[in-house]
Amino acid sequence: MKMQFANIKSFEYVVEFHDVHLYYNNDNDEQMEYLLCLNKDSPHILHKKYLMPIITKDFTQFVKDCLEYPTESMGKAEWEINIIQLIDKYNENLSTDILKFINVKLGSLILGNIKYKNFSYLKKVEKQLTTPYKFPTIDDNQNFTSQICWLMIMINNLLSVTKNKLVDLNYQTKSTQEINEIKTQNFDYLDWIFDYWS
Repeated sequence: MKMQFANIKSFEYVVEFHDVHLYYNNDNDEQMEYLLCLNKDSPHILHKKYLMPIITKDFTQFVKDCLEYPTESMGKAEWEINIIQLIDKYNENLSTDILKFINVKLGSLILGNIKYKNFSYLKKVEKQLTTPYKFPTIDDNQNFTSQICWLMIMINNLLSVTKNKLVDLNYQTKSTQEINEIKTQNFDYLDWIFDYWS
């Protein structure tokens, strides 16, 4: 499954997920289903499978939010420290807005550093699906749970993120009139002579 984002900060992104656990009829479906496997790598714990409904539009918006979040390239150790700190914040008594921000930041770290996504600590995100959060409204709880599910899709099924610089075909150079308006008093001849001789 490929998701294309035409223009995010002058870049085009293509995010590709493995189709095996995502069920949908065509790209225009409003809803798809995700076969979620819990505790598959944990010994002595009951392995469970759930078929979870995913609203395609909301999932796409979440991925877009993660791509728009500013990220910088970092080494593996620094990335793992960031992941651990963010996941540990789930245990604090935080507002829904902060938890949503944490989810977007986690998604951004995963999308921006796909080569590190097999980090075992990321599996702790699974526990958040069964944690009963007491939010003011049911919608907040559902939104939080959905975002956790979307993060799990990224962790388990993300294949690649391609980033291409967009070329602005509508770019225009300044007109000759604008160029001729450079005043001689603003022109630094000393710099020109230095540049010329060097």
